[in-house]
Amino acid sequence: MNSSLLLRRTRADERGGSDVAALVVVVPLILGVVLMFMYFGRQGSAAQGVTHAAAVAARAASMERSSGAAQSAASAAANSTLSAAGQSCAGGPSVSVGATGWEPGGVVTVTVTCVAGGIADIGASSRTLSGTARATIDYFRGYDQ
Repeated sequence: MNSSLLLRRTRADERGGSDVAALVVVVPLILGVVLMFMYFGRQGSAAQGVTHAAAVAARAASMERSSGAAQSAASAAANSTLSAAGQSCAGGPSVSVGATGWEPGGVVTVTVTCVAGGIADIGASSRTLSGTARATIDYFRGYDQ
C-alpha cells in the first residue's frame, strides 16, 4: 500500500512540475509580446503627435507677415501642441520653416523634428521622429516684403 501511495505522489509531482516549466516559458513570452505592442503603440502615437505639431505650426506660420515672424510662430505652435499632447522632446523640438515666397498664395513648409523621450519609459531607446506639413499663405493678408 505504501508503494502505491508513493507512486501516486511521484506522478502528481511530475505533472505539476511540467505545469511550472510551461509557466516559466509562457509568462515571459506573453510579457514580451505585451511590451512589443506598447512600444509600437507609443512610437505610433509619438509620430502622430509630431506630424500634428508640424501641421499646426505650418498653419501658424502661414498667418504671419514675414519669415522671421513665421519661424517664431511655428516654434511656439509646435512647442504648445507637443506639450498639450503630453509628448516630450529631448532638448525641445527642432522647427524649420521654408516658403516659396512671402506673398499671398505662396506655400509654407514646416518640418518638426523631435527626439521622443516617451518611448524610453518602457525601456526602449529614444528615437528621432520627424513630421512635415505645408500650408498656403493666406490670400487676404497684406504682406510686407
